[in-house]
Amino acid sequence: MGTINYDKIPNRILFNLRELENLGLIKISMAKKIISNGKLEIVKIGNRIHVARSEIIRYLEANTIVAAS
Repeated sequence: MGTINYDKIPNRILFNLRELENLGLIKISMAKKIISNGKLEIVKIGNRIHVARSEIIRYLEANTIVAAS
């Protein structure tokens, strides 16, 4: 199995859902579904939902299938 390079995800601690969508990682509607299913941990600050960079990478690694060459 190959590896994915996540270096293009900015080296920050938290991202809101709009930032995740703008980075091309996951659409807001899909992120909300994943969060409501308990598959993505969030940090809630006030009314805003944030996701830690490490949690984004964990989720993507667990759910990415790399095609064989």
